[in-house]
Amino acid sequence: MIIVTTPNQLSLLSKLTLVFRNEFSAFRAGSYPAHLTALLEVDLRRMARECGLREEIIQFSRSGRIPGTSRHYPRLLSRLAPRAFSDNVLMAARKA
Repeated sequence: MIIVTTPNQLSLLSKLTLVFRNEFSAFRAGSYPAHLTALLEVDLRRMARECGLREEIIQFSRSGRIPGTSRHYPRLLSRLAPRAFSDNVLMAARKA
């Protein structure tokens, strides 16, 4: 089994940062070399399939920072819409 985590580029924070600063929040100039390439959920699935992995499971951290603050979203929002309100995404897959 392989497990991969990456910043969630589809979160509200990441999308707003892209619109207002022209870069994704986890890939800002000061964060290099922590993350090199922005990946989406669909990219993780494609890479898994190209490597012969199956049974991909996608999970979201359900913890996300409110844009412009150091505070996090209430748990209820993260449960209702984890893709929008999670800072990270995880994919688990196994060899077929």
